[in-house]
Amino acid sequence: MKLTMAITVTALIALTTPVQAGTVGAITRSEINQAHLDGCGTTLYRTPDFEKGQAPIIWHDDFQTGLMRWNGQLVTLTLQGKPKSSVTPVNQFVSADGDLRVTQTLKVTKRLGEEWSNMAGTLTLTQNGKSQSVTVYGQSGC
Repeated sequence: MKLTMAITVTALIALTTPVQAGTVGAITRSEINQAHLDGCGTTLYRTPDFEKGQAPIIWHDDFQTGLMRWNGQLVTLTLQGKPKSSVTPVNQFVSADGDLRVTQTLKVTKRLGEEWSNMAGTLTLTQNGKSQSVTVYGQSGC
């Protein structure tokens, strides 16, 4: 009886304890350059005011390799499959250990030139079967 009660209490505590979401942090231009990801690519921010130049970068990719800060650690992720169309890009990037998956779902909000666009959408981060989404804004192109 005592063992059953202890298991029940433990299960109730586990069900009512909130799961701590992972933290997406800022990355710097210097970190992007050191990872050799400068040039063509996608740079994303949390705010639509990113063009004013003050918003921290939370994601950058060169269409093959992504870079972000997750739970305080700089993480490099690799594109799975082929890059999708720039009109409706949905790409999935995976960390080297396979522990973190980032699904990038973006749409063009404004064309700035033949190969340059403003984008908006979400990054969905999945780790250990738990997902969270972050609304993002940014630019993509060459």
